[in-house]
Formats: sequence, C-alpha cells, structure tokens
Amino acid sequence: MKNYIIFYKLVAKYLLLNLDIFYLDSDPQDPGEAMEGLAHGLSRLINYNYDPLEEEWILSGLDHFAAYITGHKTMPTDSLFTIENDNSLQFGDFGREKEFSQLFVLMEFLHEHYFSADPFDEQSNINQLMSAIVQDTLQGVAGLESALLSVPNNDKDFEDVFTEWAIAVHLDNEDNSWDSGIYGLTNIDVQVFPSTFPWGTTSGYAPYTGNVKNWSIEYMQTEKWIEKTSGWENKSPDFNDSTLVFNATDSSDVELI
Repeated sequence: MKNYIIFYKLVAKYLLLNLDIFYLDSDPQDPGEAMEGLAHGLSRLINYNYDPLEEEWILSGLDHFAAYITGHKTMPTDSLFTIENDNSLQFGDFGREKEFSQLFVLMEFLHEHYFSADPFDEQSNINQLMSAIVQDTLQGVAGLESALLSVPNNDKDFEDVFTEWAIAVHLDNEDNSWDSGIYGLTNIDVQVFPSTFPWGTTSGYAPYTGNVKNWSIEYMQTEKWIEKTSGWENKSPDFNDSTLVFNATDSSDVELI
C-alpha cells in the first residue's frame, strides 16, 4: 500500500506539472461571455505544444481563426473586414485590432483555397487541413511555405499565395469562372481603401516617394482626369513599369501586380 501511495503521488505530481490548465475568474468575468478568449487561449496552447518558437503574427492569425470556426469570433458591425493599406503582416503598424483583422483574413484565405479539407472526414488528406500549419515545426514564413508545399498538387510557395491574397483582398471576386475563384473569399467580406495619387500637373507633388514594408501591399490609384474649361482632360498615365520605379537599396523583392 505504501508503494502504491508513493507511485500515486509521483503520477499526480507529474500530471500537475505537465497538464495544461486554464484559470477563468468568474468574478467579474461571466464564463459564458469568455468563449472567444478561451478559443484564443486553446489555440495558443495547441500551437505551443507543437512549436513553442512560432512567430507572433502566425499565432495571432490562428487565434482569431480558431475563434471564428468555433462560432465565437467578434465580427465587425457591418460584417465587413477592412484591411489597412500598406500594413505589414509581421509588424502590426496600425494597432492590434487592424492587425488581427488582417491576419485572420489571411488565415481564412488559406483555409478556403488551400487547407479546406473536412477535419471530420476520415478520408481527408491531413496536409489539406489547417492543422498542417499548426503541426509544422518551422516558424513564420518558412512554416507557412512548408505547409503549403505539402498540399497535394500545389507548387506555389508563400510568395505566390501572398500575391493571390493581396489581389483577393482588393477584388474579393469569388466567381469560380475567374481562375477558380482564387481572387475572392466566400465566407467573409473584405475591403481595402487604395491611396489616391494626383499627378504633378495639378498638385505639384509628383514624383511621390515612399517606403515599402516587409510582406505588405500598398494599394494605389491615380487621379487621371482633370476638369478644365474645355472639359475633362486625361493628364495621368496608368501605373506600369515605366511610371512606377523601385529603387530599393536592399535585397527586398518588390513587385508590381
């Protein structure tokens, strides 16, 4: 009996030191109103057990995706997710809420177009589940890329998918007749507001200079038409390789899409 008690104490101590436990204070928090926070916490717990070194922007995106798929994510009042123009995926330039929206939309895009298998279907390929992102032990972009390249019949890396996501955020066109609907999202609605650049013939400000952030998209549009006494006159060219010049001083890969 003594040996049994000692063994029991050892097992209890091991479990106490190794179990994952949530403490939820019911005063003043109503547990029934804490489901979104619990979903975030469970997502962190699961991610930590697979990869304690995962980068924060990946974890935040998965936190909000977890709350969404469990039905507990707080949605925008108009159910329209607004993506901040020129916001880096990794740095959170415009505050937590805008960063969370952007990272959630990225994860939902990955879910709809690359990791859409049914987790309750025993025949599903595990490489086509969102859990493939969680279970990959590489971090950040390397982890997403590893998971993507494991998806059957996919040869697109994260740079390719990032470009698709950036266009989908702007167009949100889910029409399957257009490149299989890759440039849209079916389950949520998104929008982004481009920056408008008038040309020097009217504003005196051109040429415009600026910086491009890592893993960010800047949506730009020109102000093409000018009202003159003789009517409207087109005074600005389209954005293209001649009118938009990249002269980065580092090795960043900047593209016009």
